[in-house]
Amino acid sequence: MLARVLPILFAAAVLPIAAPAQEEPVEETFAEALEVTEVLLDVLVTDRDDHIVLGLGPDDFVVTEDGKRVDVTSLTFYSSKRLLDESGLPVAGASSVETVPQDRFFILFVQEQSIQKGVSRKSAFDRQLAAGGELTRWLVEELQPADRMAVVSFRRGLKVFQDFTTDRAALIQAIGGAVRGRDPEKIKPSRSLAVAGDPPALASLPAGKELRRASRDIYRALGVVAGAVGSVPGRKNLIFLGRGFGEIGSYGNYESEPAKLQPMLEALNDANVAVYTLDVTPAEVEDNLQISLRDLAADTGGRFYYNEWRFTEPLKAIADLTSGYYLLSYQSRRPADAAGYQRVRVGTRSPEFRIQARDGYLYGSGLPY
Repeated sequence: MLARVLPILFAAAVLPIAAPAQEEPVEETFAEALEVTEVLLDVLVTDRDDHIVLGLGPDDFVVTEDGKRVDVTSLTFYSSKRLLDESGLPVAGASSVETVPQDRFFILFVQEQSIQKGVSRKSAFDRQLAAGGELTRWLVEELQPADRMAVVSFRRGLKVFQDFTTDRAALIQAIGGAVRGRDPEKIKPSRSLAVAGDPPALASLPAGKELRRASRDIYRALGVVAGAVGSVPGRKNLIFLGRGFGEIGSYGNYESEPAKLQPMLEALNDANVAVYTLDVTPAEVEDNLQISLRDLAADTGGRFYYNEWRFTEPLKAIADLTSGYYLLSYQSRRPADAAGYQRVRVGTRSPEFRIQARDGYLYGSGLPY
């Protein structure tokens, strides 16, 4: 995401106030090192019918940092599809942009559910199992052969079932293990499976108790996943299957934990991870945790799906929405020793378009995950 760091020195000439006439002026040099970084942002642009908009150029985007507009220096359109019509010619708009077929990356993140007291057998756990079957069909029927997926789950710690792979058999087994709450160490293949051409990402994570300590709550678990996949180029689409997280306040309102929430969101955005949340809350269960799923999707450039009888349509929508995106770049300057999180706003000149983009990026040292 951040590259091409160039130090720049500014020199200021200052003349002494009472220098003797016979002496040459003394020049003092003050230097401030600035880092010039190239920021990369992946942006989904759709019309009101959720169709991907083609043919946009750099001037069609409006990008601002702290209210100040920055100049887009490059723009590339990536697509998982061959943008050709039935006659084999480029579809409208595709010929005016640089269309680059691109592998897509998906992460299935299962927030494990269990049977709870007072909740009928048709519970979130059953919805989770049903979703597993629909995810398997989606994997086989909707995804492209080059699409890669990783599978993880969370319950009192992160479990890694499968690193990124195109191996459908391995992924089907991993999905089944994740939705059933099994121990991935007893399932083969697992993240240790190496397939030629698949970029390793989760293999770098620790195992066993060390991984559970690093991901002891769901905020840290999502942050750990983001940190691991950040080196994988391009946009990553995380499908969050669960009921939500946080606490319910005294008035029945969802309350986040800001000390944990913000670092998690910053890590996800910095790693180019967009979260698509699928709510498995049963109709008979009353809580407001779904609000956390709505906010998680909105804050990372994803979508929130709830009150769905089945997950077939949301999954199909996710496949369609992620089939093409723009990757734009611009330069940002700041002191070399600065560190923090820079918020970014992305828009287009046309009010008719819908934009999905992350809201910022990390810079400097001291990353939270």
